[in-house]
Amino acid sequence: MRPESSGLPSWEAFSPAVNAIAAGRFFCPDQQMPNRVTRDDLLTSPRYWAITPSARDLYISILLSADDTARCAGNNFFLRTRCMAGSVNCEAIEQMLSELVQIDLVRAYLVDGNRFLFVPRFRQFVRYVRSRYPPPPSEINDMTEKKQCLSAAQEALGQRSSVQKRSEVKRSEVKRNKPVAPSDESLAAAAVNAVEFIPLVDGTEFAITREQCNEFDRLFPAVDIDQTLREIRAWNLANPKLRKTRSGILRHITQWLAKEQNGGRRGP
Repeated sequence: MRPESSGLPSWEAFSPAVNAIAAGRFFCPDQQMPNRVTRDDLLTSPRYWAITPSARDLYISILLSADDTARCAGNNFFLRTRCMAGSVNCEAIEQMLSELVQIDLVRAYLVDGNRFLFVPRFRQFVRYVRSRYPPPPSEINDMTEKKQCLSAAQEALGQRSSVQKRSEVKRSEVKRNKPVAPSDESLAAAAVNAVEFIPLVDGTEFAITREQCNEFDRLFPAVDIDQTLREIRAWNLANPKLRKTRSGILRHITQWLAKEQNGGRRGP
């Protein structure tokens, strides 16, 4: 039981806009309220305090209902049911909206016979997203200039940290040093001239051409190259988990041939 002497106001003492927020009536089933940062300079705005309390309630409701591009529906039914929770009639809504338009807190425009609202000096947004409402005429839309000013300010402040910059440099270096995969044409040409195929870890095979065999024979004169390549193929067929990648297979082959060379074995 709440004590009578607590001095705390009841919910009924707050404005309809606050009651609507508390009751969750600013949400509709198919749309979430946009992320919003409400600036405290609203409370020192001469325009805001020049209108009636009921018009201020409507203005707060429009601020919370507008999307991130400062637009929202402006038909009477939307404003009466969504913004004012059905607490006022149609005539009262039009009177309050007229106050907001006259003092330039809200700008109304028509698209295909439907009324929409645009909130000028809309500094509550946190990001730009695609709007579900049609854009207002350019003569009443001040969002483009604000977006450009915001981008310039962010660039001047250098929002990216040094850690982010180092990460970007590292990613660019990795991308630059990443080996280029052979084209399908080069693989097909190698397969035509191949004398042996070594299985790879990705399930494909690496083709050893006659030119490569001749080079191996020159580098490892004590090794029977053809027989050793068959042994390497047999070992990789028997050990699928130890197979090499396409970029590492030549190292695997040359190390094997070097061991054979050092062992002094020579085929017939």
